[in-house]
This record gives sequence, structure tokens and C-alpha cells, in this order.
Amino acid sequence: MKNKQNPICIAAIGSLTLSLKAAHALQAAELPAEVLSLSREETRQGCAYGVSFPCTERGRVKATLAAHRLFPTQYIERNSTP
Repeated sequence: MKNKQNPICIAAIGSLTLSLKAAHALQAAELPAEVLSLSREETRQGCAYGVSFPCTERGRVKATLAAHRLFPTQYIERNSTP
């Protein structure tokens, strides 16, 4: 049986402080979120940190972050295996 890949999305935020604020805002909205360290090559602006979340929740995540005046520089999609 093949392993099905589950994509995760990452909102590239930049600083650790803003990424933590973003994670707390998403968790308060009952969205799973985790702060991740990003390599400079992964992002257009060399952001060092971001917040991961299920790609299926992208619309809610964007709305929640905007409501908290947090604006990611980009969204990245990664494949991960269970």
C-alpha cells in the first residue's frame, strides 16, 4: 500500500516573536498551528520562522491572521508523510 502524502502549509512570518503571536492567534481560533524554523532558501525574503497549519484551513488561517494584523510574506506548501 502506498503512503499517502498529507500536505501542510506554512505561513512565512519572519521573526520568532511574530510567529509565536501568529501561532497563539490560530490556536485561540481552534486551528492547529506550530512554529517552525525555515531555511533562508525556502522563502523569497529569507524569513527565518513561520507557522504550519493544515492546508485545508488556509482560508480561516488567512482571515484569523489578518484580524490580528499579522501578514505573512508568503505561503509555502510542503508534503509530509504520516
